Amino acid sequence: MPLWKPGIHPSARAGRGRLGPRRALPRPPWDLPWAVVLLLLAIFLPALGLAAPPEPAAPQPGPAAPVFGRAAPPPIPASLISVAIGRDNAEFLEDPSGTLDLDAVMRLGQGFTPLVHTNFEHTNSALWIRFRIQHDGPHPLTRILNCEIPWLDDLQIHIISPDGTRVTHLLGDRLPFAARERDHNLFLTELTLAPGTTTIYVRVRDMSHIEIPLSLWSEGEFLRHDRKATLFFGLIYGGIAAMVLSNLFLFVTLRARVHILYSLHLMLYATLSLAAHGYGFMWLWPNHPGINDWIFSDLICFMHITGLLFATTFLNTRQYPRLHRLSRILIAVYSILTVLVWFDRYFDRLIPSPPLILPYILFMLWIGIHAWYNGNRSARFFLLGTFFSLVGGVVSTLTNDGLLPYSFTGFYAFEMGICLDAILLSFAIADRMRQMELERAHAIHLAETDPLTGLFNRRGFEEYAARELSRAARHGRPLAVAILDIDHFKRVNDCHSHAGGDVVLREVAECLHQGARVSDVVGRWGGEEFILLLPETTLAEAGQLAERLRLQIAGRLIAFAGQEIHCTASFGIAGLAPGEPLESLIHRADTLLYRAKEQGRNRCLVEATAGPHAAAAAPVLP
Repeated sequence: MPLWKPGIHPSARAGRGRLGPRRALPRPPWDLPWAVVLLLLAIFLPALGLAAPPEPAAPQPGPAAPVFGRAAPPPIPASLISVAIGRDNAEFLEDPSGTLDLDAVMRLGQGFTPLVHTNFEHTNSALWIRFRIQHDGPHPLTRILNCEIPWLDDLQIHIISPDGTRVTHLLGDRLPFAARERDHNLFLTELTLAPGTTTIYVRVRDMSHIEIPLSLWSEGEFLRHDRKATLFFGLIYGGIAAMVLSNLFLFVTLRARVHILYSLHLMLYATLSLAAHGYGFMWLWPNHPGINDWIFSDLICFMHITGLLFATTFLNTRQYPRLHRLSRILIAVYSILTVLVWFDRYFDRLIPSPPLILPYILFMLWIGIHAWYNGNRSARFFLLGTFFSLVGGVVSTLTNDGLLPYSFTGFYAFEMGICLDAILLSFAIADRMRQMELERAHAIHLAETDPLTGLFNRRGFEEYAARELSRAARHGRPLAVAILDIDHFKRVNDCHSHAGGDVVLREVAECLHQGARVSDVVGRWGGEEFILLLPETTLAEAGQLAERLRLQIAGRLIAFAGQEIHCTASFGIAGLAPGEPLESLIHRADTLLYRAKEQGRNRCLVEATAGPHAAAAAPVLP
């Protein structure tokens, strides 16, 4: 069933587009862009003449039996289990005054023309559709006449039996839901066909948009079709509910505005879909038919407002000031129309029309293209979702107008496109969150990494070491810290410049990184000092590792500017005592380092026993 209430062309009702003016929007209100001026003129100028009803036409006297012209379509065989009422089997008559009754219409046999399409756009006229059903069996037969559009104001079904007996069924959303013959979201009429030819007259009048997709079903075939439609809408509403709840949860946890806007947009679409397919009237406001007069237009405006807010927030249009100002103008226009629809039915007709839907589509498309062009990766999902919803709307429109053969997929193509759009927008939000997480991880990496050597800086080392220290203390495992300092590093800078000193620092860092174990953590402590955290390592093992690293550094020849630089390093190694904080452990290792430098440099000095009260330290001999 097409989603949109009166006048909502499915070809224009789906989608996110964008309109991006090349010139900046001037501030003064009298100098608005011509597109906006024309939009406002299109809204308000026709209001004076559109609502004026045509002159009434009086019914003409004539016979009481139906009169058919020579070109009348053939009757529909009652044996068919399902058939669409259209150009091959029905004809229609337009009553501009809306005053003709059944007797008057029955006399106007020559006034009927073939029912080429079932979409009549906006009209004040009453429309009469006539078709015949031929039942050749000996016994009465039951058929279901279904009108797929549940928002029509006034729907009358007149049944004329072969013997001339008349039965009239009054339907329409101006009546309470309890007045319907069947407890169903659609307008259903049960036809009892006597042997012979039964003539059906359908009178439709609606103050906004008229679509009359009629079909004739056997009871069993309609039940199968209805179960299929119920399953389809159950999947749609279930998927929307899941996406709404997940985004509400993300909003509560992350406090990101984009999630609440997307949830509101999906909830408004779900409410509009419920209303457009008759479920809203059946479940939410069955005793208040007046709601049907304004609910569609207001929901469309609110959907456009939340869609624009979501798109501008998600794509961050504040960095494009002209586009951002234009989005605010469109939001203001739709907000004003939301109020005006309460006072004049002209605006109820206008809101779903292409002049107001098209700017929304073009703007959403344009900001999507602009954002993608400017490097927003998530915009590709945004555009793809817009494409699917737009294609679904076009296919649904062509199917409703009879330009495409009827099929379940074609008839509900717009709903399928909207669901794909919602899914792709969820992908876009997930992709945006992933990009934000990657950027956050990259920022943390930069904050914890020394840019010259690529090792942990002091902050990164302390955060990682605190976790390892806690684990070692909790499980009673050994842990050691080694601090080293490059000997006579100031001399390196003086002889080979700071660029040469940087090369030496990088080479020493590379030597430590390659010589350390996988579980060890290496960091630059500051200046020419480096630090190693050695989990699951006793003092003896830590001393052996430090000595191996000292020998590797001393034996490394560093090439710079055609020269070879030789350097050595001094180490201080301390072990973790029970209950000792990290600061104390590092301080003891640092004290041992300076003692090693006092004893002649290029050596490793290891604490004799672990703990802050260790009495002696011993050098590690090669």
